[in-house]
Amino acid sequence: MFLFKRLAFLWICFISTSSAFAATPSFEEAEAKIEAESAKIFKDDSAGMPQRWMVSVAYVSWQEQMSLTSGATSDFGFADFSGNAITLQRKFFAPESHHGFLAEGGLLYGAMTAAGAGGVLSYNVSNISWTGVEASVKYFYRLSAQASVAVGPLALSRQVSYPTVGTGTSGTSGASVNFGGLLEARAFLWPRGELILGIGKLIQNAAGLWSLGLGYSF
Repeated sequence: MFLFKRLAFLWICFISTSSAFAATPSFEEAEAKIEAESAKIFKDDSAGMPQRWMVSVAYVSWQEQMSLTSGATSDFGFADFSGNAITLQRKFFAPESHHGFLAEGGLLYGAMTAAGAGGVLSYNVSNISWTGVEASVKYFYRLSAQASVAVGPLALSRQVSYPTVGTGTSGTSGASVNFGGLLEARAFLWPRGELILGIGKLIQNAAGLWSLGLGYSF
């Protein structure tokens, strides 16, 4: 949390150059402002105020297991997906409480790198473009005015074309539509701004998934 507050302090110092601020605040003043504004948002939300929207931008990454074939010969490998997610969320608070649900949908895009791992077939490709969409519904709980956690199921669909290499080695990985679960930790960096760390798992022929992003509530 100390790191988050330091980042917030730098943000406030940056915006303090505008005419709306007469002087650069001290770290203690910035910390007090963040906590006061976050507490107000926390109070408004838990009091049953209108549901909040949030837009977020995140880096996302996961790994899928590959099946490689060349004629009658088969092998295995791994494909690493990485890229960006642009999402829109809406939080639904239970009246007079610190918990609720959020619904989220997003667009994904990035690049994939794949390689054979069994030593039988040679397969190496990189910077293969992919696109996708994701949707999730999560239960969240506000731990304090500065932090919350969320957990729920995830549906992810991605499209990618694997090139054929060498003497005809081709590959496939994971599933074009996959499901899993995601756990998120959220912390306020500045009023209405959140740092969001997500860790999860896709079910079908895939390893762990993680994401790191920034969200803005309105």
